[in-house]
Amino acid sequence: MIGPDLYIRCESLRIEGNEARFARTTSAGADETADIRFEVTGTDLTLPALVSVAPSTDAFELVVDDNVPLVFPWIDYRDSLEEEETIDPQSRSIRFLSKLQNLARTHGHDDGRATFFMKLQGRQPVKAEKLHEVLAFLQAQGVVRLQGDLVFLTRDADRHRFSGKGRPGQRTIQDEWTYWQPIVERLETILAGS
Repeated sequence: MIGPDLYIRCESLRIEGNEARFARTTSAGADETADIRFEVTGTDLTLPALVSVAPSTDAFELVVDDNVPLVFPWIDYRDSLEEEETIDPQSRSIRFLSKLQNLARTHGHDDGRATFFMKLQGRQPVKAEKLHEVLAFLQAQGVVRLQGDLVFLTRDADRHRFSGKGRPGQRTIQDEWTYWQPIVERLETILAGS
C-alpha cells in the first residue's frame, strides 16, 4: 500500500512485488487519494508492472529525469525533474574557501581556527591587494575575523565547513550550499577582477 500523504526524494527507487496499490483516503467521487510524490534523482528505478489500485493523475507525481524510461501505467504520472543548480567545486571562489578552511588550524589559538595571512597568500594565486579585498568581503559577511596577521574562521563559518577533497563521510560544498551560495556568487565577482 502506497500513501497516503507520502513524499520521497531519493537517488534510486525499487518497489518490489507484482503490483502497486495506492491508499484511498475517501470514498470514490471525492478526492481519491492524498498527495503522493516520488522524486528519483538517479536512473535506478524499478516499479511493478501492474497498478491494481490507481491514484488519480493529479494526486500522484513520479518525478524523474527526462532520460529515465517509463512504461505504462507509470508514464501517466510522469513529471520532469527540475535541473538543480550545478555547483562547480573547481570555481575560483570555492577553491579559495576550501584552501582557507584547510589552512585554518586551532593550534595555539584559544578562539577558533586560524591561519596566517602570509600563509594564505602564499597558497593562492591572488595578489595581496585583491586578497585584502576578498578578506574584507568575507569579514563583512561574517565568515572570517581578522586579528593582526591572523585570519580566523568565525564560529558560524566553522559550523558550515566543507571539504574540497570529496572524501567519503566529509561534508561537501553541496551539503552546505544554503550557507555558502550567496558568498560564493559574490566572491566569484570579486575574484574575476584579479
